Amino acid sequence: MREPRRFPRYASMFINQGENLKYVQSQLGHASITTTVDRYGHLMPDAHVGASERLDATLFGSSPAGLVDTVLTSAPHKEKVRSSVSL
Repeated sequence: MREPRRFPRYASMFINQGENLKYVQSQLGHASITTTVDRYGHLMPDAHVGASERLDATLFGSSPAGLVDTVLTSAPHKEKVRSSVSL
């Protein structure tokens, strides 16, 4: 792969794939996560949507219909979430 820091287009691809911003930061060679967020944060306007509902589902097992499936498929530690969410 080409060196990402020379091709800012890679940043948007990484972000659209849902990569961790610390990973994007390191790939772009930014000394601070602040630089990455300041430059590319606009590419994540909906990143917070549903965050509180996912946290409620993880902690308390109660959620709107279908949200538990979203939590189970998008959580980084699926087994841990499955054991704490009652379906």
